[in-house]
Amino acid sequence: MNMEISPEALEFLWFLLFGMRYEYAKNNIEKTLLKCARLAYRDFCRTLKYKTDSIAERKEFVGEICASLVSKITDELFKCSSEEEFDKKHKEICEWVITEFNEKDILREPFCYGQAQKWLNMTLKNMIVTGFWDKDENFKRIKNWMHVPVDSNIITKAKIDFQITPENKTWSRWEYDLYIDFQNRIRDGIKKNKKYKNPIDWEFDKWYK
Repeated sequence: MNMEISPEALEFLWFLLFGMRYEYAKNNIEKTLLKCARLAYRDFCRTLKYKTDSIAERKEFVGEICASLVSKITDELFKCSSEEEFDKKHKEICEWVITEFNEKDILREPFCYGQAQKWLNMTLKNMIVTGFWDKDENFKRIKNWMHVPVDSNIITKAKIDFQITPENKTWSRWEYDLYIDFQNRIRDGIKKNKKYKNPIDWEFDKWYK
């Protein structure tokens, strides 16, 4: 796809998505990482029912989770050397997020795996969108093992492309077994299809269509 777009327009699009100028984001990578996590939170926060009406309390707690989440990504996920290890570490991180929320007792209903996966997977997807990690060997390696962020839209696309029909349950309430079965079936479909290098490339192509 060939597109001609002015630098000014690109700068506008970047600011519209990430809320910061491109050069600033590039030179402040830790803040960009945090922004990736915060944007990921916004993607699923409508599924959360808080007990507290205090926006300040929520913001502080979510900020703490975001900071720890991105550290776990760079310190743990980046070091994975196999798909099996990646899946194991991915599960550990999701379970950590679940524990943090449920022990905080800040929600009216339990925080579930479906919500945790969306946070972690969308953070990784946002990192891809920035392009800042394209040449990072660790990131390039784990990209092939990344999971697709599960939501109702991508469930529909998986049914169309790979005839995957998971249990009729809202994605945000999914538990681990249902989730990992869905991811593995997408991986199998990608291997047979051979059009896409990995599941996350398929997700990028299909989500908006």
